[in-house]
Formats: sequence, structure tokens, C-alpha cells
Amino acid sequence: MKRHIQILTIILILQIGLTAVVLWPRSADTAEIKEPLLTDLTSEDIQQIEIEDGDGDSVTLVRSEDGWVLTEVDDFPAVTAKVDTLITGLLEITNDRLITRTESSHRQLKVAADDFERKIVLSSEDASLRTLYIGSSPSFGSAHVRLEGEDETYLTGSIAAHQANADAASWVDTAYHSVPQEEIRAIRLKNVNGAWEFEKDEEGNWSLAGLVEGEELNASTMSVLENRAASINLSEPLGLEASAAYGLAEPLAILVIETDEKTITLYVGAFDEESSTYVVKSSESQYFVRVSEFTASPLVENTDEDFITLLPTPTPEVEAEDISPTDEGAVYPEEEPTTAEATPTPESMDE
Repeated sequence: MKRHIQILTIILILQIGLTAVVLWPRSADTAEIKEPLLTDLTSEDIQQIEIEDGDGDSVTLVRSEDGWVLTEVDDFPAVTAKVDTLITGLLEITNDRLITRTESSHRQLKVAADDFERKIVLSSEDASLRTLYIGSSPSFGSAHVRLEGEDETYLTGSIAAHQANADAASWVDTAYHSVPQEEIRAIRLKNVNGAWEFEKDEEGNWSLAGLVEGEELNASTMSVLENRAASINLSEPLGLEASAAYGLAEPLAILVIETDEKTITLYVGAFDEESSTYVVKSSESQYFVRVSEFTASPLVENTDEDFITLLPTPTPEVEAEDISPTDEGAVYPEEEPTTAEATPTPESMDE
């Protein structure tokens, strides 16, 4: 029994040693001469980038005359600086930190053809240039990488999976609607609960049309509305084509923002439960987008009760002489003591 345990211990030590040999990063002395993993490739060569994640989500970025665009959403503009940062990181990957040469390790490192964190296909205008797999991250800011068609897997600090997300929102300017708050002069809101008109005076104070005596504008609700009128961020771009599913034929809310220079109208359409977003269309944009429930729900759900605060009714002062004997809490003067009949005493009875 003791000998059997010794044999198992030796086998375990050998397995650990073999794993360390296979997975331990090689230094530049033991690997090939240090050079870029994407040899003979420049930023200008790359005209298209396809990114896919392990969940099957994907996004395609294409270089245009005006910068990078997202082809799946009718060439919605991408932020060029974000794409350039990705390309720079890819081109800076080198082969001096070799992790393994064996195909059997690919799945463990998440760089297998069917098990990866990111799959990135780089193309020119008419041909695929390179396909790169980005895998697991053993430490912050680093990742395992592998070129398709090769078994060698490397460790790099030039890029990580979170820098190559496969959703459109990661590559666009999320500020869908923006106007300086100080430039807003009037706001009109209409939804299924009613319609309201607000105006701002020279001192920056808001008023609500139609208020009567005893009512005032709720400052807290008005502040939220003013913030929405000034800025709305998108959660996802949808494209140029209108769809009946967007619900904009009969919007849930219409927000009109007036400045000294222009009038902007925002239409809020259907709510999507899966993504918890509303469809929104601005009169200043060609594109339909999705906006978070947190952002759009006040526009859809506000009522008179949200905008109008009832002022407290003052309690009238009551004079003392006006208090009747039946009034609750009335104070009455003390009564004169009554003279009680004398009780006969034995002495008086004898008289």
C-alpha cells in the first residue's frame, strides 16, 4: 500500500512538471526571435474587422472614407479612435512569450476554433488577411492569443478580450441626443397621461402652463425632465429602416425641446422587455436607437401628480369668542360653587 502511494505521488509530480513545461511562458532566449505575430501587416492594410465572442454575438467594422462604420446597422458611425486602439494593440502582439505548441492546450487557454473569448478576422478590401483568437486572461491586462492555422499560443499584454467586444454599442458614440442645458428655453411633453408645456425665464426658473392657485411645479420632477431634454444616451443603434415593431406610428411619448436656434423632437416608441429598452428616434438623426428603460420611462409614465405639487392650505386663526360650548377643546370659565342644603345635626333636631 505504501509503495502504491509512492508511485502515485511520483506520477503526480511528473504530471505537474510536464504541465509547467508546456504552459510556462518562454523567454525571448528560448523562443524564436522576437517579432510581431501579425507579420507584414500594417494598419492601412486592414479594411474590415469582424469580431465574434464565445456566445455567438458578432459585429463587423468597415473602413469608409469618413472613418469606421458598423455594416450591420446601416453604416452607423463608429468611433475611429476606438478602432485604431484595437488595431494598434493587435499589431503590437509579439511572439516572445510562448505558452504552448500543442493543440491539446487550446481549449484550456480558450483559443480553440470552437472555444474562444474572441475571434477576430482581419480583411483587406477583397481578401481575408489573418484570423486571431483571443483567449483567457491569466492576469489583468493580458491574454492568450493564437493565429488560426498555427498551434503556438502566446501571452500578450497588448490586448485583452474586453478591448474587442462583439456588441455595436462598444464601438459608437453613445451620446445620441445632446444639447447644452443652458440653451433650452422651452419643453413640451405629451404621453398617454396628458400634455404639459414648460418655459424657462431669464433666471433659469421653470414654469408650467395652466397652474392654478394652490399649485406649483415639482422641482425634482422638472429637473429629471430637463436632464432628459439635454442628453439621451443610446444602448444600441438599430439602423435607418423604420419598422412597425418600433411602435413609432403611435409614440408612447413625444418630447419637444426648443432653443434659441432650433426645435428638436424626440419620439419614444415600443418597449422591449428582453433588453429593457425603448425605441427612440430624434428629428436630428437618421437612425433609430434603443434607449434604457431608466432613461426613457419618465417621459412615458409622468402624470399631473408628478409635475404638480399642491401647496398646503393655511389654517385660519380662531378668536376665543367664536368658540361655541360644543367646540372640541374649548376652555370654559369655572362655575360658582352652589350652596348645598344643610344636613340636619342631632343638635338642631333637639331644638
